[in-house]
Amino acid sequence: MGQSNQIPVERTVPGAAHAERPGDAVSHPPVLFLAPRGGDAAHAGHLLQTAGLSITACATLNDLVDRLDEDTGAVVVAQEVLHEAGLPALREHLQRQPPWSALPVVVLTNERRLTRTTARLLNELEAIPGVVFLARPLRGISLISVLRNALQARQHQYRVRDLLTETERAVHQRDRFLALLGHELRNPLAPLRHMLDALRLQDQQPPLFRDGLTMMGRQVDQLTHLVDDLLDAARISQGRITLRPTRLALEPVIQQAVASVQPLLDRQRHRFELALPTGALWVEADETRLVQILTNLLGNAARYTPDGGHIVLAVTRQADRLLIRVRDNGIGIPAQEQTTIFEPFSQTDGGRSHSQHGLGLGLNLVKQLVELHGWDLSLHSDGEDRGSEFTIDLPLQAAEDMPGSGADGAGVDHSILVVDDNREAADTLAMLLRALGHRTRVAYGGRQALDTTENRCPHIALLDLNMPGLDGYELASRLRQRWGERAPRLIAVTGHGDPERLEEAGFEHHLLKPVGMDALLEVLRTRN
Repeated sequence: MGQSNQIPVERTVPGAAHAERPGDAVSHPPVLFLAPRGGDAAHAGHLLQTAGLSITACATLNDLVDRLDEDTGAVVVAQEVLHEAGLPALREHLQRQPPWSALPVVVLTNERRLTRTTARLLNELEAIPGVVFLARPLRGISLISVLRNALQARQHQYRVRDLLTETERAVHQRDRFLALLGHELRNPLAPLRHMLDALRLQDQQPPLFRDGLTMMGRQVDQLTHLVDDLLDAARISQGRITLRPTRLALEPVIQQAVASVQPLLDRQRHRFELALPTGALWVEADETRLVQILTNLLGNAARYTPDGGHIVLAVTRQADRLLIRVRDNGIGIPAQEQTTIFEPFSQTDGGRSHSQHGLGLGLNLVKQLVELHGWDLSLHSDGEDRGSEFTIDLPLQAAEDMPGSGADGAGVDHSILVVDDNREAADTLAMLLRALGHRTRVAYGGRQALDTTENRCPHIALLDLNMPGLDGYELASRLRQRWGERAPRLIAVTGHGDPERLEEAGFEHHLLKPVGMDALLEVLRTRN
């Protein structure tokens, strides 16, 4: 047994005959076995099978690597079969295992036959998790004991894999449910928002009526915000949010965000301070998402600061970087919560009386949107009741002229087609447009819209996307084919949409349900 192509093992294994009794055996994935040819190599394989282990003999190192994609319990390989030609494939396979996996690999070594090349190959393998060396000559029971422990560890790894798979499936189902829920909630929100805006246009409202409309509008805004957070959380987790960055002047974006939270600031009597450096500041960002980031940070500061607080949005320039800070003197964040505050559904404050209701998704969305841009987000708080400061660190772009925008139809009487299979949403949006002085037609589906526009082409078409039969994408394409250069301006009105498909179908704008009057007026005035 002194030959280099053999594996010296003891020919009897104490207790091996009783190691696996019928009914006690545990089913394990097979052990891939590769050793040089020889009598002891064959005996070692027989010994492992006698001990109740499932063995798959491999003819070559390449054969072994090919079998690694199958469920494998462990690998036994002798140092003599390791060679520079085949080792990279084995090493690459072991290094690209999924996070749950660390395949047990037992390398049978023989120091008397160790060359410099073999030593280097073994060192490369030793750095990989799951690889262990057994020096020969060895007792058969030692090899069996090592393999049994390795197979038990491998079974645990497979259980972890199955749990992860089940968890991913559950998360996927949850995200699908949240996306469906958010979309369905938008349908009743749309007619509520349209009707509220139409009623606000009425003159000589009694105070109770006017205050009631204001309160109802505030609650619809809050519900819309919650639905938006649910949808965005589901989209981000599914990798369905695609940024469309452009070069932007930062100040108008900040003003949009401030305007959106101004009612909340006023309602809670906060003192708001905006500090900007002189000169234009340009950034590369998705405008909609940057407004969302700043709105969420300001809204978070307003909600978690007691009435009459002080909130600051400050921008500072540092060489070729910009720091956007949102600071408040509110309830602060305890040290033990600062590591989890960005997790989904996480909230601080433990439900104290001045805490506002919410889903705990705002800061999580901020963090993920900031990271999608490739920026950095940091938090500083000295603890409970000592305020908080969130800082976004992003690149400053070279200055250039502000892009211009044309106007189309500010105060002009438009002919507008509203298409939505939700009749109440379509009717109330049309009612709002008529209250704004426009002529409107309504269609409750794609095919009815085609019939309506067979002889008359509207100036503008507001199309729902998710309609049965003929959806908004196909309807937009057919309207463009029918009317060519005289086709209406296409505006998508829906809960969600694919930006690439929207552009391909010819949509100029995408309005989220429920459409607010300000957003609607802005789109009617602006033409790409």
